[in-house]
Amino acid sequence: MSLVKAGTISQKGLLALFESQRDAFLAAGKEGWPQRKDRLIRLRRLVSDNAMHLAHAVSEDFHGKALEEVFLAEISQILSEIDLMLSMGCRWSRARRVPTPWTFFPARSFLCPAPRGLVGVIGAWNYPLAVSLTPAVDALAAGNRVLIKLPERSPETSALLSELIEKSFDAAELAAVVGGPEVGQEFSRLPFNLLVYTGGGAVGQAVMREASENLTPVLLELGGKSQCLVAPGADLSHAARRILVGKLLNAGQTCIAPDVVHVHRISLESFLQALKTQAEELCPDVRSLSALIDIRQARRIAGLVKQAVELGTRCEQIVPASPGDILRPALVALIDPPAESRIAQEEIFGPALVLSLYTDIEEKITQLRALEQTPLALYWFDKDQRRIERVCQTVPCGGITVNDTLLHYAQNRLPFGGFGSSGMGAYHGKIGFEAMSRMTPVFNQSAFSGFGLLDPPYSKTAKQVLNFFVRKK
Repeated sequence: MSLVKAGTISQKGLLALFESQRDAFLAAGKEGWPQRKDRLIRLRRLVSDNAMHLAHAVSEDFHGKALEEVFLAEISQILSEIDLMLSMGCRWSRARRVPTPWTFFPARSFLCPAPRGLVGVIGAWNYPLAVSLTPAVDALAAGNRVLIKLPERSPETSALLSELIEKSFDAAELAAVVGGPEVGQEFSRLPFNLLVYTGGGAVGQAVMREASENLTPVLLELGGKSQCLVAPGADLSHAARRILVGKLLNAGQTCIAPDVVHVHRISLESFLQALKTQAEELCPDVRSLSALIDIRQARRIAGLVKQAVELGTRCEQIVPASPGDILRPALVALIDPPAESRIAQEEIFGPALVLSLYTDIEEKITQLRALEQTPLALYWFDKDQRRIERVCQTVPCGGITVNDTLLHYAQNRLPFGGFGSSGMGAYHGKIGFEAMSRMTPVFNQSAFSGFGLLDPPYSKTAKQVLNFFVRKK
């Protein structure tokens, strides 16, 4: 039975819900794997038993999004993360012995994973299921209590998900609330032991400021202008198809969607033709494509494109608009927009691509290494394995997919996270489990320790021992 009703909530109700979770966590002490496993199984059952209802809710929020896309991009990802935690969480939750320097023999050293306590998750409207529940999976596996702030711009999904969570979980274990910016602000001010936020950089800065009042650690996934590069000699048709697939998913409203594509100047026309050819195969019916979330988002994208065109930017239509549907505008490519244009500076987050032309790939790599805004994702299309390896080691970004797009996110054995302006921290898999845990270092001293010889007042023996270690190479 819920201690406090989930759903749209007042400031007073939010605080009461938080306190109920804190009190329950303190009263329970460290819970073993069976309790954590039970919560993961209940969450898996919640998602799998209601998968079709959840998919329809997301589809309604996005004005008829294909159910297959919801299953592919959200539900399958959540279930995959739960299954990994059920498989490996028991092992990861055990204390791990680590090497101890021989000078401390026979003492032993350990890392003991312990729950952080209360984890807050602020979901995002673009993937209202996956972004809300995936970090919650990692947090529950690590033994935490979890409170989720669901996005208000996807009301059908948020309402259904909060209702299902309320039926399946005691509010002291896992709870979800719905509310506007005011609730989000109050949520960020709560003294969580960890706060996870996914969304735009400006709001991310505000979340971090609010969290800093309680010295709450934050895990931020902030997006940015994800970069693609099509190297000389790369298969243009393959690159065009995979970039389009990455861009068409959720109408480009993906934090790791391709944003800027760097193409060699002599390959521009061939690449544009490849984009159009692949688009005809991928989009036989443009009415079936994902839609923008609302009119506000449609006007924002239209404004970015309009300003770039007014500044003299060449604009090529890749996928036509859905007739009479403002929420399914054309996918366009804008070639080398001016640096002062908004589309060159802001994350697009919609159906438009910037094509940036280069003539020297080594110079372009140098420029990518020096970007002021670190991309959340880098997509590299190339056949030169040495160059690929060098790029992976030297270009700063959140994650890299080589010769494809988006798929590094889907690997739950790889961490997902930002770097620099695109965020901080990571989750998914073992890294996610550890991010939601306090990896407590423990040194277990032996009864036969000789370190008492070094206690003050320092004897001649102590001085000889210390001199030995100082001089030892």
